[in-house]
Amino acid sequence: MCPLGLSLCGNKCYKHGLQTCLGNGIVCTSGDYLCGKQCFRPGLQKCIGGELVCPSDNSLCGDKCYRHGIQTCLGNGTVCLSGESLCGDKCYRPGLQKCNG
Repeated sequence: MCPLGLSLCGNKCYKHGLQTCLGNGIVCTSGDYLCGKQCFRPGLQKCIGGELVCPSDNSLCGDKCYRHGIQTCLGNGTVCLSGESLCGDKCYRPGLQKCNG
């Protein structure tokens, strides 16, 4: 039983309006959604396959997060610094380094 003004979510008490019950006793801040068994806020995080990934200012490259403008995602899922290219499976900077692969 919860104190006056609180609601019950599973075995947890929460403040309706400020929090929400998302099932299985999971209480999240209002506006959050459920990702697996964790609360997440769209726009700040992404939920893929029940897993939280990448902050909102990042993108997914294969299974890695990267930041546009600072990094780039190359075709095989490799994250390099912006302006770098691939040499085999390694990043290198054309003009400063030579690729022998």
